[in-house]
Amino acid sequence: MNHLITMLVASGKDILTPQALAQLRAHPRFGEALRASAEGLIALHRRNRVMSWFLSDRPLALIGHAVIYLHLEGRADDPLSGLTPSRFRNFCRTNGLCSPGRASAILAFMRLTGHIESVPHPGDRRVTQLRPSEKLMDIARTRLARQFPVITLLRPDIAPAVHALGDPDFEAALFRALGTWFISGSRILDHAPSLHLFAGRDAGMLILYSLMLAGGSDGQPVSLAPLPVSISALAKQFQVSRTHVLRLLRDAEAAGLLTREADMISLSAGLADDLQNMQAGLFHLLATCAAEALAALPDRAMPDRIAV
Repeated sequence: MNHLITMLVASGKDILTPQALAQLRAHPRFGEALRASAEGLIALHRRNRVMSWFLSDRPLALIGHAVIYLHLEGRADDPLSGLTPSRFRNFCRTNGLCSPGRASAILAFMRLTGHIESVPHPGDRRVTQLRPSEKLMDIARTRLARQFPVITLLRPDIAPAVHALGDPDFEAALFRALGTWFISGSRILDHAPSLHLFAGRDAGMLILYSLMLAGGSDGQPVSLAPLPVSISALAKQFQVSRTHVLRLLRDAEAAGLLTREADMISLSAGLADDLQNMQAGLFHLLATCAAEALAALPDRAMPDRIAV
């Protein structure tokens, strides 16, 4: 295995360089990929309301990956390794996901809903550890199954990743690579700072994606033309209050990220630029980790593609 992510992290380098993001954004199909990615995430929200709980709140989406990564780090000779409540709380605190108290509440919720299971440690039966359930793995797998075909529009070299989902070796290598990058301290939103306002709100990014898609395609990846917006429709679609949506839009307007006039909204050039940077960063990160995971696979037939 190439261990590209590990080598870059050890050297203090981030794979999300301005050059890498600019190269993806210059691809003639980038706008198509950006819109398809947004449509896929919104479709997942409609399909599964429990899944949308993980998708609509950025820290919670990351926490799902953190659970899988910590589980993969477990060792049979160390009962304190892997996914345990204390390691989970420490991971969330150290990496700025949430407070230890909220981490405990999230963990309890995930156990209650069957996204995490308790298992005896193989090396010490007195110790009970946690592991991601197949339900949680399906959430992560289904999300990636939406994103990988989109990314192949820009990076056809990772096309085998679409079929590799479901292969335990591929998934283990993929989530280890993603986890290694995340604990390095690099963040996609470092390259798209204006999106913090949306990413920190319930359904904030989904609302922003909806605004982007409502603008249609005018030859630009993100249109700056005025677009019609229904506060009530957004609130109903993403199961939040009208007050929540209205406050988000007002705060974004106060920050200069958009302008509102009657029932029309125009995204600012800065917000459109950051939205493209964020998506380019996501595409590049997933493509790099997928390429590394594919390189780790032995030469054997891939599983059938997962239906989404």
